[in-house]
Amino acid sequence: MTRISNLPDMIYNDLHQDISTGKYEVGDLLPSENDLAKKYKSTRFFARKAFDLLEKRGFVVNKRGAGRTITRQSVNKVKRLAIMDSHTVEYYLNQPADLPGHVFQWQSGIYDACHKLGITPIYLTCRVRNISEGQAFLQQVMDSNVDAIINHPGYYQRDVLPQMLAEIRRYNIPTMFFSELSSHEDFDFFHVDNYRVGQMLTEYAIDCGHKKIGFICAKTATQLKHERYQAYINTMEDRNLKIDERYTVILEDNPNIDQWTHRGRNAIKIMSERGVLGALSCIICYNDQMAEGAIDELRARGYSVPGDISIIAFDNDPRCFSCELTTGYFPYVEAVRKATTKFVERINSNSDNFIKLCIKPRIIERKSVKHIN
Repeated sequence: MTRISNLPDMIYNDLHQDISTGKYEVGDLLPSENDLAKKYKSTRFFARKAFDLLEKRGFVVNKRGAGRTITRQSVNKVKRLAIMDSHTVEYYLNQPADLPGHVFQWQSGIYDACHKLGITPIYLTCRVRNISEGQAFLQQVMDSNVDAIINHPGYYQRDVLPQMLAEIRRYNIPTMFFSELSSHEDFDFFHVDNYRVGQMLTEYAIDCGHKKIGFICAKTATQLKHERYQAYINTMEDRNLKIDERYTVILEDNPNIDQWTHRGRNAIKIMSERGVLGALSCIICYNDQMAEGAIDELRARGYSVPGDISIIAFDNDPRCFSCELTTGYFPYVEAVRKATTKFVERINSNSDNFIKLCIKPRIIERKSVKHIN
């Protein structure tokens, strides 16, 4: 049996489908509230709520005494785009006074595309830890009268992501995710290639002549750290280079050590205790902040960078520019601008070819890696 609370959505979706598929033409009169109430065995109240949403989205107009007539048929011509962000708030809760700049770059790509396309972006953020919070956030988005959504679900929402997909389908609104989904899903998405990050950094170090290469990271709730580490392992093996377990440090997550710089220092201390610093020629760090801490600790112990040990990292974090790090980065602004543009064009052309875009990393050479070829 259909839940009463779902009736307006059901009526809206059925009418929206009839409009977009041409059953009703522009200027046609829609069934009355009484007709819909009989059809769905409900009351006029639920039919009126469905009509209200169709009016808000510009599909129908209510002429007093004449009923509701169709004003346009096209599916969700995008005028207002919601940026549904459950990611940035996670960073803020962990680092309220020191948010890394790259956290906002994907948003900048959306704003750039919206400006060029003449679309109004509506930014909304909320932490989502369970489906109840997700449903409330989605309702807030829908109440903002938007035509499409770009959703960054955040790393800690992944357990409830399948449920969120079902909720969004219920609203029948075009949605693009900043998260890798199955290629069989009927959603648009773009994502970053974190395996390629580890592969790229390791290949670069090897191509610079390094053979004894270490890797430092920390265990957290996300899988992407493990993808980068696995890529390092696979690339070393592919190049027939020996992997010494003493050269890798995967720190246990410590809630008392939130800063990556502290983790970087601790990783170097562990390597020193193992007696391997003198053997290593290069260390790959999970991110720039960890690299900054590693460099500080190496210098405190009398090692020069890159003279004695080279350091390579990832993020191109402006907070670490003083280290002159050779680092990788994702071209978020450029790539997300492209993804947003393609997403909107797909909707406006009524295409069923969903956008599936993978953002590949790039590298910036500075002064923290020694070429020893």
